[in-house]
Order: sequence, then C-alpha cells, then structure tokens
Amino acid sequence: MPKALVTGGHGFIGSHLVEKLQQEKWDVSIMDFPFDVTRKEHWDLKLKNIEYIFHLAGHLDNYYHTGAEADFSQYVDINIKSIALLFEVIIEQQLPIKKIIVASSQSIYGEGQYENDEPLQEKENDPPVPISMYGASKAAMEDILFTLGKIYQIPVVALRYSIVLGARQKFKDIDSRIIPSFIEMAQCGEIITH
Repeated sequence: MPKALVTGGHGFIGSHLVEKLQQEKWDVSIMDFPFDVTRKEHWDLKLKNIEYIFHLAGHLDNYYHTGAEADFSQYVDINIKSIALLFEVIIEQQLPIKKIIVASSQSIYGEGQYENDEPLQEKENDPPVPISMYGASKAAMEDILFTLGKIYQIPVVALRYSIVLGARQKFKDIDSRIIPSFIEMAQCGEIITH
C-alpha cells in the first residue's frame, strides 16, 4: 500500500485528491491546519514513513486580485520556503521518497507572448514571465524543486493548474468567479473569450 502525504489536504483540490487516493487504497496522511508548512518541525512530524508527497498547500491573497493590503512575505514563506524545508527534512533524515508532486500555476507564464497583438499559443517550455508575486513565487518554487530534485535524485513534478472548478469549491475562491463572468458576458451579448 503506497504511503502519501498531502499538504493542503482539507482544501479544494487537496480534499478531492485525498478522496481519490483513499479509493485507490493508498495510506494517506494530511498536513493542513493546525500543521504549518513553514515550520520544519511540522515536516519532521509528518514525513515519517512517507513515500509520495503531494504538496498542494499554497498562498494566494486578496492583493493578487483586488489591490488589498500586500502580504508578499507570505508568498515567500508558504510557496517557496516550504519546498526548501521539505527537502531539508528529507535529506537530514535520509527519507526514501519516491516522488514529489507540487501544485504550481499557469501564472508563471504571465500574460504570455504576442505577435501583432495576437496571443501566441503557450507551450510548457515557454520561459516564465510572471506579472504578480503569486506567479513569481510559483516560478521560484519550481526552480528550487527541480534543482533539489536533480541534486538528490528524487523524481519531482510541478502541475501548472489553471482555473480548477468543481464540487466543494467555495464561492470566495477567485476561480469560482469564472462561471458567473461567462454568464454575465452571455447575458450582455458579448463573445466569451476567456
């Protein structure tokens, strides 16, 4: 029976992943509140006897979308520092981790590339050009993940999610606004372009 740790396991994506892994007969441990991915001692506690890590915990605040009070250091602590702490514990305890999968974001691409005011198709190997602290933190997270994964020969994957929708999503989640936006555009006779 594979043994997995899911950070953010009570969140929207994490809860679905935990449910699916349990259906597939995985032994799943969750690292979510009151555990904190920015505290090394919490990683020490949660990584014992783990083979696979799904690191979905992340930070996205209201500033990203609304111009509220900035909290940029939280992006560094949660989205970047947590990866460094994860690897520190793995290396110090010489844990036999089989794979690490992290939640990244399409935000690392920024606005994408254009030619004659027309957007070019995005490709996975396009260089990151983030235009927000969120995107920059996810790009930095990936750099650290891929570097340490290569150095310590641990297979790693970064999933660049884009507008994930589904059951158990909270209305306050910014992605949940996409459907009402489409409805408003249709009611106004606008062409839905996003």
